[in-house]
Amino acid sequence: EYVYMEMVDPFSVDLIDFDIKSFSESVVEDIYITLSDIDGREAASKLHQRVQDKEQTNTAMAKVNDSILMHYRSLQKVSTMRASHPNITYDEATEKTRLLEQMSAP
Repeated sequence: EYVYMEMVDPFSVDLIDFDIKSFSESVVEDIYITLSDIDGREAASKLHQRVQDKEQTNTAMAKVNDSILMHYRSLQKVSTMRASHPNITYDEATEKTRLLEQMSAP
């Protein structure tokens, strides 16, 4: 019944919010148990390892994306500085941007 109520109005703010994380973990655990029962413990272990490897890859990719975004934002700041100061070189703008970022860091 709770699942039905959340499916009808999933964005409501009420006391009966569907805990998707716990539900998902339960489903995944059921998959491992079923696979273990049918194909054996080794098959379930292989699947579990593949899922963990995928999660690690996704985490690594997220870090790469964060790094790319950080560099992109720095380049935007350098470009803005060069646009407002036409006589400044790229290296000077980069250095000034770096210093400003250091000063504003917590």
